[in-house]
Amino acid sequence: MYRIFLSLLLFALVTGTASAQYTREDINNKPDSTEEKSLGDFASRITFGGGLFARFGDETAINVSPRVGYLFTKRLNAGVSINYTEYINKVFPEFDYRLFGYGPFANYDVLRNFKSFPDIYLGGEFTNMHVTYHDELLNEITTTIQMMFVGGGVRVSLGGRAYVFAELMYDVLENSLIIYNNPRLNIGIIVR
Repeated sequence: MYRIFLSLLLFALVTGTASAQYTREDINNKPDSTEEKSLGDFASRITFGGGLFARFGDETAINVSPRVGYLFTKRLNAGVSINYTEYINKVFPEFDYRLFGYGPFANYDVLRNFKSFPDIYLGGEFTNMHVTYHDELLNEITTTIQMMFVGGGVRVSLGGRAYVFAELMYDVLENSLIIYNNPRLNIGIIVR
């Protein structure tokens, strides 16, 4: 319950902070759902973004998760994501692990460009994850698992084509090897 409360609090703070980036002119000039701008040429339909995380100390964790997509319609964005995580525990090295994954993703905007509300979207992502960890005898083991995330999120404009997003994704396959909690909260930046 404590983790859920902290996740919701962090989500509210990020959304509130990002909303504070609006100026009165941005809100008044933001088109509503009936006046969306055209998609433009191929280059303007490319989206990119992702997340970055680092923690250092007795437990060091580093995560890099870029993604590149394409706006097929004004509401549908799909592409490829990559995820790399390294976890090093100086006290208990048997808990060290590395994750490297990749796969397709798709997001569909349910509510977009509606007054001053954040954009709301539904999404899915399939990930083929290579996991390297240690067994009880500290032997290094590498295996591959699949994960299928479904969920949704909000996206708030930072101005121009930049947005901050927060999404809650649930792994419907729930593999027993995975290290993180299910569902997971992702927060990052995207340029559309």
